[in-house]
Amino acid sequence: MNKYQIKGTSGDVTGKKWPLNESVTVGSDAKSDVKLNGTLIAPQHALFKTTDESVSLEAVQGEVYVNGEKISVAALGSGDEIRFGNYRFMLQAPGLRPQRVLQPEAVGRKSRAGLWAALFAAAIAGSGFAAWQQGLLPF
Repeated sequence: MNKYQIKGTSGDVTGKKWPLNESVTVGSDAKSDVKLNGTLIAPQHALFKTTDESVSLEAVQGEVYVNGEKISVAALGSGDEIRFGNYRFMLQAPGLRPQRVLQPEAVGRKSRAGLWAALFAAAIAGSGFAAWQQGLLPF
């Protein structure tokens, strides 16, 4: 069984799956591994290339979008959305994290100091109000 595959997520390809071997062609040509029809699909539209550790996609004759951005060549990660014309697919690649997830701003832990300060202030205010209600404060 192949490690990587694309799964159709729109139109008449919804739910269909194509395994990604070392080289997989996409297009309207009858010899394409993933044959798609339509005026927006070129005969040799795109090419997937896979290794044990990576999946890349190259626009050959047609426009290709990955996560909404037009690409000429792109490294792919699990869950990436791929669009050829009106056809949409999702890359299913267990263990292959998208590059955007690996960026420092994506993996950096966000500070919660402000949240803790707000909770502390609310606790102090609540305690003060309760003490005032019970007459423990001189004002």
